[in-house]
Amino acid sequence: MINSSSTSQSCAPFSATDNTISYWPETIDHDDQIKQINQTVFGPGRFVRASYLLREDGKHDRQLSFVACLEDHVIGSVRMTPIYIGEQTAYLLGPLVVLPDHKNIGVGSKLVRMALQAAENCNVPLIILIGDKDYYGRFNFKNVQHGQIQMPAPVNPQRLLVLELQEDALKTAHGKVRYRSCS
Repeated sequence: MINSSSTSQSCAPFSATDNTISYWPETIDHDDQIKQINQTVFGPGRFVRASYLLREDGKHDRQLSFVACLEDHVIGSVRMTPIYIGEQTAYLLGPLVVLPDHKNIGVGSKLVRMALQAAENCNVPLIILIGDKDYYGRFNFKNVQHGQIQMPAPVNPQRLLVLELQEDALKTAHGKVRYRSCS
């Protein structure tokens, strides 16, 4: 499993560097910067989105959540929240957020790939998200059959996407999505 322990540094030592951007497992030390980035990118409208309503029920899993840093500043983040879909364990990917000045250079893609690799390493069976299929399709996310999965608030069914990391995990994922503790 990936080391997710907290350190006193803003961006704790970990894994990869692309030129001057480094990528790390998220720690509690990143929380304030991540909150500010989400405010900048998504604004107050994020509080009424179905995925936000689900995430407010509990904590995300830091083992599967990552940040991109430029020097000691967080410029991007991806989080994974444990959920149930009916009785099937799964994760909700998101938010994926990158500061506007650092978009379209691969930061978001790198963060998603890191989160998906960590999820696979931890034997996560299934990941869902609400997002753009044109973007997430490159990671093999596909549309969910209409009505199979119900989010806590209405979502555009074309934006509810799923990735099976274990064969046939989607077959047992039916019903309401709800928060699951990281314990």
